[in-house]
Amino acid sequence: MTPEEKVLFIILRERLKKVMAEVIAEARQKLERHEYDMADIAITVTLGKNPEEYKEPYPPHVKAALMLKAFGREVKAGDRIAYVYVRRNPGILPAELARPEDIDVERYMEMLFAVLEQVAEPFGIDVRKLEKKPTIL
Repeated sequence: MTPEEKVLFIILRERLKKVMAEVIAEARQKLERHEYDMADIAITVTLGKNPEEYKEPYPPHVKAALMLKAFGREVKAGDRIAYVYVRRNPGILPAELARPEDIDVERYMEMLFAVLEQVAEPFGIDVRKLEKKPTIL
């Protein structure tokens, strides 16, 4: 790497750290304060077959589909199932049945870290160290 390339790399790495720290802080704040639409954090998967045709252990979207069926909703192959991660068992709920206070904030933060790590790794950035922890006075 030329000296110019090294300087550019350092500038880019520092800017990336700043942006990632802002993204992490904003995500945590929005999740903890319930400042999001459920649809924005829901994971949507299309059922490849009817829910009853799946075998245990069920993937999350199938668990959500079976819950919807238990609530009287018709669910079949080809339907798009939206679910969210929640703190209580079984760990997921159909998005339409979840409440903001049910959301598993830490699970969503882990998913965010996993995505950011893919971008940060070539720059030698530890994204988990970018999150500012509140200090106790």
